[in-house]
Formats: sequence, structure tokens, C-alpha cells
Amino acid sequence: MPTGDLIYRLETDACCLEHLVMRGLFPIVFSLLTLAAMFAVLTSIDLQLALVSLVVVPLLFLWLRIYGRSMRPAAERAKELESAMVQRLHESMTALRLVKSYAREDFESRRFTSAADRALSARLGTTKQEALFSAMVSSLTIAGTSLVVLVGAGSVLNGRISLGTLLVLIAYLGFVYGPLCGIANTTGALQQAVASVRRIRETLALVPEPVDASGAIDARTIVRGEVEFDGVSFHYEHGRDVLRGMTFAAKPGELVAIVGLSGSGKTTAVSLITRFYEASAGRILIDGVDIRRYSLKSLRQRIAVVLQDTLVFSGSIRDNLRYGDLDASNAQIEAAARAAGAHDFIMALPQGYDTPLGEAGYGLSGGQKQRINIARAFLKNAPILILDEPTAALDNITEASIFKSLRQLQVGRTTFVIAHRLSTVRTADRILVLDEGRVVARGRHEELLRTSPLYARLAQHLGKPFGIEEYYAGGTRCDSFSGLLTA
Repeated sequence: MPTGDLIYRLETDACCLEHLVMRGLFPIVFSLLTLAAMFAVLTSIDLQLALVSLVVVPLLFLWLRIYGRSMRPAAERAKELESAMVQRLHESMTALRLVKSYAREDFESRRFTSAADRALSARLGTTKQEALFSAMVSSLTIAGTSLVVLVGAGSVLNGRISLGTLLVLIAYLGFVYGPLCGIANTTGALQQAVASVRRIRETLALVPEPVDASGAIDARTIVRGEVEFDGVSFHYEHGRDVLRGMTFAAKPGELVAIVGLSGSGKTTAVSLITRFYEASAGRILIDGVDIRRYSLKSLRQRIAVVLQDTLVFSGSIRDNLRYGDLDASNAQIEAAARAAGAHDFIMALPQGYDTPLGEAGYGLSGGQKQRINIARAFLKNAPILILDEPTAALDNITEASIFKSLRQLQVGRTTFVIAHRLSTVRTADRILVLDEGRVVARGRHEELLRTSPLYARLAQHLGKPFGIEEYYAGGTRCDSFSGLLTA
């Protein structure tokens, strides 16, 4: 779901409860009580005229039904367009550097204005409908009052009631039609809240993450990190298979690299280990136990993930590091930062570990933010480590430095790495080559260069056949795989 749409649902649609209770339920209940009391007074004065005053009630109900049928879709449409406007604004703000770098301020302004105009037009349409509804309700109550006056005047002329009685009855009639108008108008205004309720119910109806099975196993004390895929297949809802019959095993201390063309299912495969998705077929075992038997929270506590996206929160560096272990002491945080090679640059900042960061870690370089991510993984100290292209956005020198930290992090852990750089996978204990969701080749780097045409072709684009340190230490620089191989 678009982020802007979710924000709108949380900030605007979620207020529907207040509208339903404070501006709907309470006023309607109060109006009903007032209506009952005043109608009882009218009845005690003159039953015939009291019944005449209720002639407009069926007409009000009929008009309310007609109005509701047209108003509800219009209100939902207005909500959708307003949500789209918020989404348009959110995307523009989050991509502000891109907008400015391409000088697209006017273009984005036009796009937002177009979305705002559509939302405004829809909102004005619902306002017109509400105004028409209120005008019709007022007209019906005026017609009802006129009818009571006419019938009452006839009764006065016939001598059935006195003029004073009629005047008192007309005075009380306002206390009957007032609540009726209030009920009608409140019910009409609640169409907006009902539209919000539908959108909130859609959100709450989203399938949550799987509930732990009865007797779920706590993974925190028993998981060592042996991972096995047993005929695992996966497909997204109403989509084609992304993974097909994937089978392999990885033991503690091993580094398993996963390579393949874009869209071959690399990230999906490691996402199944953390149960971000559930396998459509087959099993994933950790230490011989199906991961579905572990409690979800404890399973994820035993898996550390370093992503390509350097995710850093606003707040202090210390708070960002402590995210890996909320109970970590300052000494443990500093030790993790040293292991990740982050301590020196942190201490060079104005307030050291207490230096506040802007949104998304503004003020730090990509390499510095990635070191914080790695330090976070050190602090988590989990037996299973997933590296999803952790250096893809970094330059070669920074990558070499980051890899020194990652090698320390991999010691004794079962490590999975998704890579688009050959330097990342060359030293792997096992390389899995994926093509359209299938493992089409597996083995070490040198073996796959000989036996897998797809891997050999990928290697030409992945880069250097040597580790980065070896590449620069040898004093050789070459832009092509074949040229460097010759060198």
C-alpha cells in the first residue's frame, strides 16, 4: 500500500471513531430522547395534531435513503482522491533531491495541483449534496409545520380546540422538528465517517503475520544456525512462482552466496528465512526444525540482517546502535562500533555517540551509515546473518573497508549474502546460481566459472575475480573482467 495512503488512513480516517461516537451516536441519542419527550407533550395537548406532525417522518426517512445511496459512494471517492493527494505530496517530499537535481519543481507543482484539484472537486461535490440534503430536510419540516397550522386552524374554527391551545402546540412543535432535523442532518453527515470506517476496516482486514502455533518453540536458546531449504517454492498472491523447488543446506561458519539476474528470486529466498513471507511449498529447517514451529519473535531475534538500504533513524547514534539490543550497555555499544570500524568516525563527531542525527541519518555518508548497520548486527549477536547487497551503493575503497568488518561479523555464523559484485562472492564456501526461481548451478567460484555458462556470464558483469584488497594491493587496475584475468 502506498505510504501516503497509509498516513492518510492513520491521521484522517482513524478519526472516524470520534465522528461516529461524539458527533453521531451521542447527538442522535439526545435528539431521540428530546423527540420522545416533546411528542409525549404534544400528545397530551392534542393527539390528532400530534399525529399530523409526524406525517413528514416517512418522507424524511425516504429522502435519507435516497441521499445515502448517492452520498456514500461520493464520500468514498472524495476520501480516495484526498488520499492520492497526500500520496503525491509524500512522494515529492521524499524525492526532494531528485526533484531539485532535475529542476522539476514546476512539474511536481503541477502534478500536486492536479491531484489537489481532483480532491477539491470531489469534496465540493459532497458538500453540495449535503447542502441539498439539508435544504430538503428544512423544506419538509416547514411543510409539516404548515400542515399542522392548517389542520389546527380548522380545529379552532370548528371549536374543537382553542386558539391558545393551537399556539402552545405550535410552540412545542419546534421542539419536535428540531430533533428530527438534527437526526436527519447528523445521519447525513455520518456518511463521511462511514466512508472512513470502510477504509479503516480494509486496513484492519489485512492478513497479519502468522500467529505462533500452539506450543511454539523458543529459538533464542537453542538455534545454532544450520539452515536447510527442502524443496521450497514460493509465489506471491495471484502471481507466478518466484522460487521453484529450492534445495540446499548451510552450516554454522559457512558463507553461502546467492547470485542471479534481477528478478530471479534472491531477496525473496532470504526473506523466507525471516518469515517475511511463508513458503508456498516445501520446508525451511533451522537446526532440523521447521521454522514454522518456532515462535516468530524468537526466530527473528536469532537472525541479523544487513540491508543494501542504509536504514538509520532520527535520534542519537547511540540510540541507533542500541536498536540491535535494547538492553545493551554503553560498553557493549562501543565494542560493537569498534568491531564495525565505526568508533573512530563517531568519536570525531561533535557529541560522539550522543550526536543527534537528522531524518534517515542525514549528515552521515553512505559508508558511515552502513557501518552503523553492521555495528547493529554485531550487537544483536545472532547465529544467522543475512547480507542483502550490503555494499552495492558504496565505492570500492569503502567497500573494502566494510568487508573487513563483515568478515569479523561472519565468524562462527551461518551467513547468506546476495551480491552483484564478484568480490563479495569469490570467497564464499558455496555459491547458488538462481535463474527464474530455480537453483541452476552451485559450487565454488572457480568451479562455476568452468561449469556454469550463466555464472561465467554474470561474472563478466560482477567485476573482479580477486578480492578488493588483492585488487588494490596488486597495484593493478582494469575495468573489464577479461582484461583483469589476463593481467
